[in-house]
Amino acid sequence: MKKKIVVMLSLVLCLMLSISLAACNKNKHEAKSEWKFDNAQHWHECATKGHDDKLDVAAHVYDKEVVADEYRASEATYTEPAKYYKSCVCGAKGTETFNNGSTLSAQDNQVNLKSGVTLGKTYDGVAYSLSADKFTFGGNGAITFEYKSEGASDWSQTAPVNAGDYKVRVSVAATAEWKAAQETFDFAIAKKQLTISGTTVADKVYDGTKDAVVTAGTLAGLIVGDEVSVGVTAIGAFASKDVAYELDVEPQDVTVSYTLTGDLAKNYFAPVGETLQAKINPKTLSNVNLTKVYDGNGKFERTALTVEQGLIAGESIKIYVDAIGANAGVYKDGNENGDFDLNEYVLYIGDSEEQTMNYAWGDTCTATITKKQLVVDFTVDDKYYDGTTEATIADGSLAVSGIVGEDDVTVTPTATFASSAPGNDVTVNVTFALSGAAAGNYCVEDTTVTANIIAKAKLVTASVYLKTKDEGGRHSPVAVNYKPSFVYGSDKSTNATLISFSGNEHDGLFMPGETVTATFLLENADYMFVGDTFTLKEGTAEVATGTITSIDGIEVDMLYDKDKGYYTTGDVDFGKTVYANVELADAEWKVIMDTGVATYKVYDSKGAEITVVNGVFTLGASDTVTLVFTPVDGGGVDACAIQQKK
Repeated sequence: MKKKIVVMLSLVLCLMLSISLAACNKNKHEAKSEWKFDNAQHWHECATKGHDDKLDVAAHVYDKEVVADEYRASEATYTEPAKYYKSCVCGAKGTETFNNGSTLSAQDNQVNLKSGVTLGKTYDGVAYSLSADKFTFGGNGAITFEYKSEGASDWSQTAPVNAGDYKVRVSVAATAEWKAAQETFDFAIAKKQLTISGTTVADKVYDGTKDAVVTAGTLAGLIVGDEVSVGVTAIGAFASKDVAYELDVEPQDVTVSYTLTGDLAKNYFAPVGETLQAKINPKTLSNVNLTKVYDGNGKFERTALTVEQGLIAGESIKIYVDAIGANAGVYKDGNENGDFDLNEYVLYIGDSEEQTMNYAWGDTCTATITKKQLVVDFTVDDKYYDGTTEATIADGSLAVSGIVGEDDVTVTPTATFASSAPGNDVTVNVTFALSGAAAGNYCVEDTTVTANIIAKAKLVTASVYLKTKDEGGRHSPVAVNYKPSFVYGSDKSTNATLISFSGNEHDGLFMPGETVTATFLLENADYMFVGDTFTLKEGTAEVATGTITSIDGIEVDMLYDKDKGYYTTGDVDFGKTVYANVELADAEWKVIMDTGVATYKVYDSKGAEITVVNGVFTLGASDTVTLVFTPVDGGGVDACAIQQKK
C-alpha cells in the first residue's frame, strides 16, 4: 500500500513538472539550480527577471544517504557506529537514520586501590563490606564485590565478619568508552586483643611437677554479644617443682598463659600471659612407721620411703629421725600426751647428703622404739601334791641377759602349774614382772617349762570284802588305822591306812567274811578310777578285795567298762548330766557315740560352752565338772560315752 502511494505521488509531481516546464518554456522561464524547500516540499526559483514562479515543486522524498556533519545524528560509540539522517534531493533532512562507519575501540580499564587507602580492620563483629569509593577505575561502570577466605575456592558477595585472611574480587562493568575490568586484593580482619583481670593461682602440695592450678579471671574487650560464645582457660607453671624454703615456705613465680574457648574465640587474641605467685607446700608423709629395738639411744638410721608412704613415684628419698630420749615408746610430732617427741627429722635425696624440703612428717608417721626382749634362764622345783598349782623357781637358777649398759631393771618370775594333779612333766606357766627405772624399755615373753608333782596320799572309798581264814585271809578282825598294802591296776601298790568303815554289825571292828564301806588314806598313789578293783595285802597274802566307789569323796554316775576301756553313761538321752571328778580333769577326752553322727555341744557346770574339736574336748583342773551333752541337729543318738584320749 505504501509503495502504491509513493508511485502515485511521483506521477503527480511529474505531471506538474511537465505543465510547469511547458509554461516556463512557453514563457521562456529558466530555473535556478539551487533548491529551495520548506517542511513539506522543495522547488527551484525562476531565474527570469521579473518572475517569481516556483519551478519543479515537489514533496520531499528522504531517500538520500549523505554522510555530512549536517546530517549526523550521533557520533560513533564503543558499541554503535556513527548515525546520520537520510535527506531529500533538495537537501532537506529527514528523521530516519542510517549507520555509517564502525564503532569506537573501548579503552583498557584497570581497578586500583586509591592512594592512602588500606584494606582491612580489627574484628568488631560487623561485616566488612567494601565500597567503590576505595578504588579507582575508568568510566562509571557498575562495580561488584565478591569475597572468599584465604584458601577457599568459592566466591560470595556476602561480606566476611570473623577475623581471618581474605581476598576481595572487584569487578567493573564495561561502558561505551571503557572495557570491563577485574582485580583481586588481599585484606585481613585482625583479631581483637583481649585483656584479663583477677586471675588467681592456688597454693599446692608438692607433686613433683611445675604444674599450677590457675583460675582465670574476667575477660575485657569482648564485642557485645560474644560473651556467651567466648571463654578463657589458664594454665600455669611454677618456676621450680620444689618447695621454696627460706625460714619458712615461700611463694614463687608462676608463669600463666591463656587460651580462648568457644566458637568465636578465633576473632580474638588471648590475653597476654602474666607472672603471679603461689606456694608449693611440702607433701605430708603418711604411715611412715620407723621401728627399732631399744638400744639406749633415740637415733633412727636412714630409711628409704615408698610411694605408699607418700613418696612421689620415681623419687628416691630417705629419712633420718632423732627422737628425744632413748626410752621405748612411740615418737611423733605433736604427740598429745607429750611423753615422746621428735628432736628432728631429715629427708635426704637418695644416698646423697643433699636434703629436700619437699616432704614433711605427718600426723600418722611414727618412730617406734620397741622394748628389748630379755633372755631369762631358770628351772622349776618339783613338788609333792598339795592340791594347789603353786610352783617355785629353783634358788640360784635365775639368769638374765640382754640388759643395756647399767640400766636399772629387775626380772621377777612367777611360776604356776597348769594342773594341781600329780604327774610327771606337768606344764608350768611362767610369767615375768619387770621393775626398776629402765623396766619400761624391756620385756620378757611368758613361757612354759615342766616339773613333777609327786602324788601323796589320797582318800579312796570302796566296797571291801575281808577274806576269812579259810579263804586265805585273816584270822582276826581289823580296826581303824589298819595299814595294809593297797594293790591296784596291774602291778601298782601303795601303803594304805584304814581311817573309817561302816555297814557291819560289829562296832569298831571289821570282821573277816564281812563287806563294809571303807575309806583308806593312800600314800603316793597313782591315778585310779571309780569302778577299779583292788586287793589288800599283808606281805604276800591277799587278805581283802574291793571296788572303788569314790575318790577323794567325789562320786560319779559314769560307769567304767574295763572291756571297753572307757567311762560310759550307759543308754541315756542327750541332756543327761555327767559328773567327772578330778581324775577326769587335766586331760583330753573323746566323746563316743553308739550310733550315728551327731552334732553336739558340751557345757561345764557353770553353763559355759566347752570347745569340741573333732569330738575331742579338754577339761581344766577342777574338783567337779558337770558335763551336759546337747544335740544341735536332733540326731538319733541313743547313748554316749567319754573316753580319755591316749
